[in-house]
Formats: sequence, C-alpha cells, structure tokens
Amino acid sequence: MTGQSEAISLVLPIPNFEPVNLPLVRGQTTLDANYTIYDGGMLAAQKAIQSVDLKVQQQQIEVEFVKVKPQIIQVFLGIGLLHQRIMILQQGINSIENKKK
Repeated sequence: MTGQSEAISLVLPIPNFEPVNLPLVRGQTTLDANYTIYDGGMLAAQKAIQSVDLKVQQQQIEVEFVKVKPQIIQVFLGIGLLHQRIMILQQGINSIENKKK
C-alpha cells in the first residue's frame, strides 16, 4: 500500500519573508509471506538427525549410569555394614553394663 501527500508551498507578499515549502510526504507498507511447498526432504532429514542425537544422548546417560551403579551399591552395602557394627558395639556396651551391675 502506498500513500502520498501534496507538497505545500506558502508564498506571502510580505517584505523580508521567505516562502515556506513543505516537502512531499510519502509512505509505503509491505507484507511478505513465505510458505515452503517442497523442501527436498530437508525437514524429514533434520527430524531424523534430531532423533539420532536423542538416542545417542540416551546411550551416553546409560553408560554413565553403568559406571556409577557399582559405586552406589558399594556405598549402600557400606552403610549396612556400619549399621551392623553399631548394633554389635551397642550389644557389647549393654553386656558390659550388665556385668557392672
């Protein structure tokens, strides 16, 4: 869409008065639209690449979990062992206190 105004000029017969000339004003608006009709399979290829990347990331997480799993098991068993030792020591303390009485 295009719009245009007229140039305005004002000339007065007054001494020492310069004529006024306002410039022509012009405005224009545009609208652009893009729509892909055929992309040569690029969109499908990008989706396939993203799918493969996701699977690779999932495998990397699985590998990291396999590395950490033995450490988790070791800590869990260590806590169980410490709990058993505390129970044995508590029984020993109780036994000593009974002998004192």
